[in-house]
Order: sequence, then structure tokens, then C-alpha cells
Amino acid sequence: MPRRSHRRVPRRSNRKDASHKRSSVKTWAINFIIGSLAVVVLGFVYSSISRVQENKEAVADLSLEESIQKYEKKSLAEELYEQKQFTDVWVEVLNGNGVAGVAGNFTDFLRDEGFDVQNTDNASNFAYQQTEVIARSEDHQKAIAVARALQIDTSAVQIKPDPSLQLDVTVILGKDYKELPVYKSIQESSIP
Repeated sequence: MPRRSHRRVPRRSNRKDASHKRSSVKTWAINFIIGSLAVVVLGFVYSSISRVQENKEAVADLSLEESIQKYEKKSLAEELYEQKQFTDVWVEVLNGNGVAGVAGNFTDFLRDEGFDVQNTDNASNFAYQQTEVIARSEDHQKAIAVARALQIDTSAVQIKPDPSLQLDVTVILGKDYKELPVYKSIQESSIP
């Protein structure tokens, strides 16, 4: 009988098995990450589409006549003043007349009107004859809204932007503070 030769059957190496397992784990992890990102992107797309449709519906609710009346007849300052939504208007009130307590009482008044008064202090001197409203930011409408609240002629608003102050409006109360039309209502709140 002829002798059989034994052939060696090549065995799989453990290295190949480990390498194959690692590559399948990597593939699975990459697929999982891609799938997760796809779900997030689809969520953003759905959310965006929903918001656009809600905005279209809100705009459609306004009639053409209401839109024209709202935007054509009123300036931003008038609209803000009527709505008393001045929380984004940063104001400082300075006493320029030397009468104690005046700046604090005008501060209370402006806060009641909805303005965000950031600072109440004395001016550099007490020689101010006229009350001044000064725009400190590029948005002059905010200073006009403050002037309207104080019932001061809006044409007297001074424009002196100063970004270093981090304010929108400076009010310097002059010796004429008692002549301001709002003084009577403020006086009821005990101005000296």
C-alpha cells in the first residue's frame, strides 16, 4: 500500500482572527457614528422646516392693512415707548444739578417705565443748566425712547457714541429738572 503523505492543512492563524475581529468592530463603530450623525442631522432639518412653517403662518395672520399701519406710521422709538419694552436699553442717570436724591428718583421713574438703568451717580460737575439725553451707542432710537419717556424734545438728543461706557444712553439731570413735564408724576414719588 502506498504510503500516504500527510499534507498539512493550513490553520487559521490567531492573528488573522484577531485582525478580522478588530476590523469588524471598527466597521461597526464607524457605521454607528454615521447613523447617529444622520439622525441628528435629520432632527435639525425637521426642526428647521417646522420653524419656517410656523413663521409663515404667523406672518399670514397679519393682514396687509395691519402690517402697513404697524410699520409705516410708527418709528421704532414710538413703538418701543408704547410697549414699554426697554429691557435692552442700558441707561445711566447722572446728577448734574447738585440736589441730593434727584438722580435716584429719576432712576426709579425710568425703571418703572421699563428701562434698564445700569448706573446712578453724580456728573463731573453740578453746573448743568439743561437736562441732557446723550446717545452712547450707534442705535440712536434708544436715546429717543428715553427722551420721550422723560417728555424731553427728541431733537435735543445729543449723539456722542462711546463704546467704552457699555451703555446706550446717558441722562444728565440739569437745574431745569423741575421744569420737565414728567416732574409732577415723579414728584408724587417724593423728589426734593
